[in-house]
Amino acid sequence: MAVLALVVSWAMAGVLLWAGLEKVRDSGPSASTMTSLGVPPELARWAALLLSLIEVGVALGLVVQPHSAWPQSGIVALGLAFASAGFIALRRDQPIRCNCLGLGTNGRLGRTQIVALWAWLAGAAICHLGFDEPVSLSSGTFRLAALGLAMATLRAVAVWRALLEARGDRRSAMEMYLWPY
Repeated sequence: MAVLALVVSWAMAGVLLWAGLEKVRDSGPSASTMTSLGVPPELARWAALLLSLIEVGVALGLVVQPHSAWPQSGIVALGLAFASAGFIALRRDQPIRCNCLGLGTNGRLGRTQIVALWAWLAGAAICHLGFDEPVSLSSGTFRLAALGLAMATLRAVAVWRALLEARGDRRSAMEMYLWPY
């Protein structure tokens, strides 16, 4: 059960850390989603920033203190908040854009967030049952570094693909246009 709890805590931490950091990087789309959900426009940017900081905080807690009640409670609270947003979106006349994982996502709020509540609750329960003892500071630091490295590797793959595409575009343009030298 401990291995399953470790995998689940890392997976949830990775999703929340990615989502939170993407929202911190550009809070505009998340603020727009908050406004669509009924948050007053003057508070929407602050609400989006607060959500992203909570996501990052809970993610860090899942990595360095997965046995503790506060990150597990944070998972439940975030799952309920996401499901509430999905429920509100289903009650609206027009679809609400989901910026769940940051700027690059283009889904819609709705049933997905409501169904995902069960996954968040199950993940919190697995963490609660699977971790018997506290994680040492050195182990927590190692886990955080490993998660950061995994996220950087995912980002590097996307950057490498963009680099290759840009190289192809540049070569194509050099063949098509006469460049003054």
